[in-house]
Amino acid sequence: MSNSVTVENGLAGHFKQATGRSSYGIDWVVRIIGARDGVVIVRTYFSSDMPQEAEKKALADKAVLFVQSKLDQGWLPWAGVLEFEAEAA
Repeated sequence: MSNSVTVENGLAGHFKQATGRSSYGIDWVVRIIGARDGVVIVRTYFSSDMPQEAEKKALADKAVLFVQSKLDQGWLPWAGVLEFEAEAA
């Protein structure tokens, strides 16, 4: 099955964690076109609380690769937020 996976947009913010602390990250709007059409949100986190602008591109790429990997494993897109850091290191 062939799918095209692209980032359409992102929203940066501080996201509350289970520990009560918040972490700075980006919710990416990721569009899937192909055999498994859909739109999903993938949350990625910056490596520090003082993020570097250059890290945004790397996080967008990670979000795309994460979704592509899940699709390759047979995953079907569903509504909701996928947290990259929670499922892959």
